[in-house]
Amino acid sequence: GRGQLFTEALNGDIVNTMQVSILNKSAYTRRFEFRLEGRPGAELSAPEVVTIAAGERIVTPIDVSLAPNKVVQARLPFVIRVDSLDGDPVSGTISSTFIGPEQW
Repeated sequence: GRGQLFTEALNGDIVNTMQVSILNKSAYTRRFEFRLEGRPGAELSAPEVVTIAAGERIVTPIDVSLAPNKVVQARLPFVIRVDSLDGDPVSGTISSTFIGPEQW
């Protein structure tokens, strides 16, 4: 199976975990940071900065959490933005859906 779509944290928050893959297509080592957009009240738990050598790919887990009162429906769209911190500005977005319990 695919495993759990969401978990419940000790504080009651609903947590989605995803694996994010980033490929550094440049000829230089670059640093990247993650930001969460489009889901007010959600919190992102991810490495503060990831460093990727030229031509390398990393895969890192990130968590998106929401307080139960913010999970207003079972599926909520959000976007993870990945921005480079070095050299020419490069950014990308990952559109995803927050999955919560069916409680309606």
